Amino acid sequence: MAAVNRLLIALGVGAMGALGAGGRYIVVEWVARWWRGPVPVATLIINVSGAFALGVATTALTTPGGLAARLLIGAGFLGGYT
Repeated sequence: MAAVNRLLIALGVGAMGALGAGGRYIVVEWVARWWRGPVPVATLIINVSGAFALGVATTALTTPGGLAARLLIGAGFLGGYT
């Protein structure tokens, strides 16, 4: 049963990574509408917001049962986002 859980978590991390990459694309396109300059402001916004969200998620999910959620959110969604 543990192998099935690991497989499901791995698939979930991949799916969340895809969602995070989509979120990054949306933010980059939104910032590009408002900022056309030599400084990559969208990258700065992505990195700062992703680091902040990772800190909040890691702190909020410190319970022993929160490992799967930390993997899905931290490694999956936020990994794809940043």
